[in-house]
Amino acid sequence: MFPPDDVFEHLPHPALYWPARLWAAPSTDPQPNLAYQRTFAPGALPDTAATWDDGPHTLRVPTLRGETPLCRVTVATLPGGARIATIEDVQEFHTDPLTGLLDRRALHHDLRTETPGSVVLLDIDDFKVVNDTLGHAAGDDVLRALGTLLCATARQAGGRAYRLGGDEFLIHTPRLVAVAPLEHMQQQFRQAARRLGMDGVGVSIGRAEAPQHGNTIEHLILHADVMLGERKRDRPPRTARPRTTERDASTPDSGRPPRHWLGL
Repeated sequence: MFPPDDVFEHLPHPALYWPARLWAAPSTDPQPNLAYQRTFAPGALPDTAATWDDGPHTLRVPTLRGETPLCRVTVATLPGGARIATIEDVQEFHTDPLTGLLDRRALHHDLRTETPGSVVLLDIDDFKVVNDTLGHAAGDDVLRALGTLLCATARQAGGRAYRLGGDEFLIHTPRLVAVAPLEHMQQQFRQAARRLGMDGVGVSIGRAEAPQHGNTIEHLILHADVMLGERKRDRPPRTARPRTTERDASTPDSGRPPRHWLGL
């Protein structure tokens, strides 16, 4: 027997229900509530969801709109043996509030589930100059401008963009990211930085792709990080300078620390 309508159908989150003694049968289809039917297509959760351990599980669940947000699926066994799974969209809790990109926690989740594909690491040249001369509010504007461009670039390649922290960003795609769109993005960013009052600010890029540079996303990130470091060492002397001040913009920064956050 399925739950009564006033209990199950009007739960505030999408939910699935497996009747007692039947939920473990492979041929048993779960009963969706109204919120589930309005949000997810049948089969959005894998068939194995019926046998998951009780408790929360985080995964990407495809919606009727074609999106794949990170969701918390909480499974519980009810008295009598029936099982229920409620689904809560937690994408906003894995989103950087400044740029709107996915954050490092989302990347750590996707490291476990996504195919290697290709990785692009990016950081802003002379970002310290922006903060020191125009202030952190201007620095935030520069970060938002880059976030908007990276989101569009990743979407065109069928991938996702992440802000790792500070001025460090990452794009991951299931297929190769061509050079031309990245160069176009770099040009657009220089123009955006100029409109925001900073001349000569650009973005450096390190690229890696499977299988030539590794068979896991973690290995691709490490290779892209090496490439990024080489690009920054090889680039011409910095020329970033605000158009609103004559302050010397040649003060060197402290360099990029190694990416120990990967846990490798």
